[in-house]
Amino acid sequence: MFNQLYSALDPASQLTVKRIGVTLAIAAVLAFLSNPSAQPSFFVGLCGLAVFVSGVLAMREKQPFNAPELNHWNETAFFAFVTVLCLPFVKG
Repeated sequence: MFNQLYSALDPASQLTVKRIGVTLAIAAVLAFLSNPSAQPSFFVGLCGLAVFVSGVLAMREKQPFNAPELNHWNETAFFAFVTVLCLPFVKG
């Protein structure tokens, strides 16, 4: 089912989905390899960094916020959502 949805996307949106998946996987692996007590906060920090970098790239490339294809703004929104969802797991 995912393959059908993915193949229905335009090439620019497919690239964005790949970029989100790779960034999320890298953040999860780095958080998993960190100190066990700091894993949730490290993951949230990496997702917050992804929000910042994606937002800066979207502004730098002057991408429209409501473009029909997925772009850096959608990546920013995704990682902001993940960051907010994971905040309750951060200690302190």
